[in-house]
Amino acid sequence: MFPEQRPNPFYIIAESYGGKFALSLASLIHNDKTLADIKIDGIAIGNGFLDPETLLCYGDFLYQIGLVDNNTKQEINKLESQGRKAIHDKHFVDAFYAWSGIMSTFIEQTQFPSLYNIIDGDTIPWNSTNTIGDVSYIDLLQTVDSRRALHIGDIEYTSLGVIYYKMIPDFMTSVKEQLEQLVTSYPILVYNGQMDLVVAYPLSVNLYSNMKSPYGADYKKAIRKPWYVDKKLAGYIKTVGNLTEVMVRNAGHLVSCDKPEVLYDLIHKFITKRLNQ
Repeated sequence: MFPEQRPNPFYIIAESYGGKFALSLASLIHNDKTLADIKIDGIAIGNGFLDPETLLCYGDFLYQIGLVDNNTKQEINKLESQGRKAIHDKHFVDAFYAWSGIMSTFIEQTQFPSLYNIIDGDTIPWNSTNTIGDVSYIDLLQTVDSRRALHIGDIEYTSLGVIYYKMIPDFMTSVKEQLEQLVTSYPILVYNGQMDLVVAYPLSVNLYSNMKSPYGADYKKAIRKPWYVDKKLAGYIKTVGNLTEVMVRNAGHLVSCDKPEVLYDLIHKFITKRLNQ
């Protein structure tokens, strides 16, 4: 689409469910010999919903941080078991509704305002109360200038349209194998906001710890180091071969909204190959 950009460094970066698309696109380029002239310089994924089965430990996580009691934990644990069975049986729509049931149970039992930040629940960028200057995020995306810059034409935006429902079967599939393949060839940065619930940091660690050798075993043994931005503790970083994992303090599901200056530093150092300096 943009051949004039071909000589430039090429990084694939995405957040949340988009992390699956980042790895799928990189995997396509990596394995398709007709695309061999596209050189991937790196992949970065924030709070990636990459391997749903390893995330299905919400009950214990929420109980340990005090957001649910034992009764609700047990209710969530039952839904987790249903979700895991559905994944094993490749009934991914059923798995999605089990996962969705977990989220609904949490909100119903706790009356918590958001799944995206366990502290204040206030980082949903498409919410009309969130603004950039005096303009809501959703209104900004609908402007002619934004549409032209993003090459999205005049199609009306809706968050729960046909595409959303068509993607449900894909939501609970895993891209763990793609991650394990790609990390042997490309630098990969995975970062998580400390305060996320949907892709909670300890649950993401389940994935990294269980990657096939040598990455899983080496990840467990690797030294975690403090990471500073402007002399302030921004989080913690761990590197194993091509894989760099970062936990961002005081950020939720959308690090780009909660800690934009910190994320800028992280991504800039990643693409300039200075993350571990």
